[in-house]
Amino acid sequence: MAEFNVMGRIDEKSLRLECSGSLVYEVSTQAREQIRPYFDKMAEGGQCLFLMDNLKRIDSTGFGVLIHFVRQAAIRKIKLAVVVSDQFILDLFRIAKFDQVMTVAVDEASALQALAFECPPALSPQEY
Repeated sequence: MAEFNVMGRIDEKSLRLECSGSLVYEVSTQAREQIRPYFDKMAEGGQCLFLMDNLKRIDSTGFGVLIHFVRQAAIRKIKLAVVVSDQFILDLFRIAKFDQVMTVAVDEASALQALAFECPPALSPQEY
């Protein structure tokens, strides 16, 4: 059976969610429930990094979980980025055009730099 885990670290303006395991259909409800308490504590105008270096698999339902939080972030003006170093999973994010609704970076430093420039995504969450 698939397993998904998240560990969150939050400070006054940012949240880092270290995700591991598989973000797939079987655990999509559990994943949303694990992420929500951290996300609900975010201040408006903050930033959130999904650190997915330890993610082994993601499917369309997993992208749906992330899109849910992208939409919540847009309402609360929270800047989001996903950090993915695995080339195969990074390619999945790009094929799914996820990089057009939020920052997708290969490391945390690149993600933070992109968020600092405040470039709006090519697509709004509603257009995705």
